[in-house]
Amino acid sequence: MGSQLLVTAQLYAGQNKRWGEGVIFTSGASWKKQRKLAVNCLQELGFGRSSFKVYIADEAKILIELIEQNTEASLNLKDILVMCVSNVMCGIVFGRRFSHEDKQFLEVAANFSEDAKYIGHASILMNCFPFLQYLPGYLLRTKTILEHKNVFDKFYEDLYESHQSTLDVNYPRDFMDLYLTEMEKNSTLPDKEEITYSKNQLKALVGDLFGAGTETTSTTLLWAILYLLHYPDVQEKCFDEIQTVLGLERFPSLDDRSHIPYCEATILETLRITVVAPLAVPHATTIDVYFRGFRIPKESSILINLDSIFHDSDIFNDQGVFSPKRFLDSPHHVKFPLDAISSPYTTFIPFSCGTRVCIGEKVAQMKLFIFLTSMIQKFQFLPFDPCHSPDLEGNLGIVYTPPCFQVQIVRRQDVKSN
Repeated sequence: MGSQLLVTAQLYAGQNKRWGEGVIFTSGASWKKQRKLAVNCLQELGFGRSSFKVYIADEAKILIELIEQNTEASLNLKDILVMCVSNVMCGIVFGRRFSHEDKQFLEVAANFSEDAKYIGHASILMNCFPFLQYLPGYLLRTKTILEHKNVFDKFYEDLYESHQSTLDVNYPRDFMDLYLTEMEKNSTLPDKEEITYSKNQLKALVGDLFGAGTETTSTTLLWAILYLLHYPDVQEKCFDEIQTVLGLERFPSLDDRSHIPYCEATILETLRITVVAPLAVPHATTIDVYFRGFRIPKESSILINLDSIFHDSDIFNDQGVFSPKRFLDSPHHVKFPLDAISSPYTTFIPFSCGTRVCIGEKVAQMKLFIFLTSMIQKFQFLPFDPCHSPDLEGNLGIVYTPPCFQVQIVRRQDVKSN
C-alpha cells in the first residue's frame, strides 16, 4: 500500500532492486537516508510522545459525536473510523485535519482501503505465480490502482504547493515543512550527484505514513468491536474498569493506560488474534543466507509469517479463544508472553521488529487505546441481529480485514438508566 499505490508490477516482491522511494518498499542506502530523516522529523514533532495526544484526543471526541448521531439505527463503523484515524495522521503530516464532508479527502481515504485489498491480492498471486505480472487486461486491478494513484497525486500536489508557498524554515508546522526544510539544505550542498531528498521522495513518505498509519489502525479497531460483539463479557469488563477509574464523563487519556490494564490487554489480544498484517511487508536477503541447512540466495523475497507465531499453541494456550487475561499476570499488570524456549525476548511483535519495525508503532498504540476506550466508555455495542453475531472470518489482502458488519449502538447512560 505504501506510497499509495505502487503499480502492480512493483508489487512483485521479487523485484527487490526497485523501487527507490519511501521507506516501506525500499532498501539499501536510499531506505536508510529516508527512514533516518523521517524518524528525525517525527521525533522533532514529538511523535510517539504525549504531545501527540492533542491530535488523537480531539479526533476521538469527533468520533464519539459522529457515532452519537447514529445511535437510533444500525451502523457500519468502517467509514467513520477510517476518516477519524486518517485525520490524526493528517494533523501530523499536513498540519491540518479535513472535514468529513471534504469529497477529495473522502475519496483518497476510501481508495487507500480499497487498494489494501487489491494490492494484497496482486502481491500474493504474483509471489506464487510471477508470470502473472506480464499478462494484459484487468486481472490484477492495475487500472483501478493507477486511477487511485492519480487521485492521490492531485491531493498531494495541492498540499505540496500550499506548504512550499507558505514555508518558514524557522517555524516548521508539520512533517511536510520539516522535510521541505531539509530539501532546501540539501540543495545547497556542493555534491549534487545524488538527489537525496526530493519532491517524489516526500510524496512516497507521505503515502507511507498516511496509508500505513490509517489502514492498519482502523482495521484493528473494527476487529476489536467485532470481537466485543462475540465476547460481551469482555466488553462489560472493559466498561466496568473504565467506569471505576474514569466515570462516564472524563475522556480517557494516555495517562490512564496503566490504570485500566484490562482494556490494554484487550487491545493486545485483538492485535494477537486478528494479526492485521499477517505477512508484514516483504523483506529480502542482501547476501546468500544459510539457515538450518538451507541456502537462501541473495535477493530472495522473505515473508514473515506473524500469523503462525500468534497462533502457536506452544506460546498461547487456547490460541483460538479471545482472552485478554492472557496478557495479564495480575489484575493490575500487563505482561507479554515469551517464546516457547523461555527466551528473554517477547514473541509479541504485531508491528514487526528489528531495524525495519514500523516507525508509527507508538502512535498506533496511542490511537488504539484512546479511540477504543472512548467508544467503550460512551457506548454499548450489540449485534444488529441479536440471534446471530457477524462472521469472524476475515478477508486477506495486504491487510487482514473483517467482513462488513452492522452494529446496534446504545448510549451507556441509557444502559445505566435501565
